[in-house]
Amino acid sequence: MTVQEYTDACLKFAKASASWDELDQSQFITTFDKSWEMTAENQNGGLDIAWAFHKDEDYIKANAPQKFVDYFHQELDLASKLSGAEMQEIIMSCADLMQPGVYSMSEAKD
Repeated sequence: MTVQEYTDACLKFAKASASWDELDQSQFITTFDKSWEMTAENQNGGLDIAWAFHKDEDYIKANAPQKFVDYFHQELDLASKLSGAEMQEIIMSCADLMQPGVYSMSEAKD
C-alpha cells in the first residue's frame, strides 16, 4: 500500500462513517481491498484507520502520511527487539504491506 492508498482508505472511512455517533470499540477499523473494513479481530491484517473517525478531509490528508509511517516504525521497532523467525516475520509483513495495492496481509502475495 502506498501513502496515497492509505490516505484514500482513511478518506473513504471518514465519509462512510460521518453519520455515525460513535465507533464500536469492540471492532477494528482497518484498510482492506482498496478501502476499509470493520472486523472483530482484524483477521485480514490491515492497518488501523479508526483515528480518521469524524476528521475532516484536510486533517486526514495532513496526518495520514505520518500515521502510515508511524505504523511501520512501530513494527520495525518491535522487530529490532526480537530475533530469528519472529523478527523475520515482522520485517516480511512490513515489506508486504508496502507493496502498492496491498491493503492487508490477506492480500499479500507469497
